[in-house]
Amino acid sequence: MKTYLGWKKSQWIHISVIFLVLLTHQILEKIFHLHHTWVDSYLDPLLCMPLFLSGLLLERRWLIYPKQEYHLPLLHIIVATILISLIAELLFPYLKPAFVGDIYDVVCYFIGSLYFYIFFNR
Repeated sequence: MKTYLGWKKSQWIHISVIFLVLLTHQILEKIFHLHHTWVDSYLDPLLCMPLFLSGLLLERRWLIYPKQEYHLPLLHIIVATILISLIAELLFPYLKPAFVGDIYDVVCYFIGSLYFYIFFNR
């Protein structure tokens, strides 16, 4: 099956849908002021890691390891998830009180990372 930067067509469709869901949510929330508590609280953290890690994987495949099949090591995925969680849930609330740290966001980051590991990191 033909791939582009190591991903099959179905994986590109998958990540495009994730991006479009996130973009649609932001438009509905910020422009049209439509709110749903659970979606506003947890959708962004859930979709953040698949998008971030996909970008990291594509950057590595394109710039650093273009001639070989490259997969993000599980340790890199875990460390990236921990760093994003610390920055978003501890540092941002410390710097700006409008941000709120939430342990459920951290759970969403890890679920998103697991999703990336299963469906994209191959």
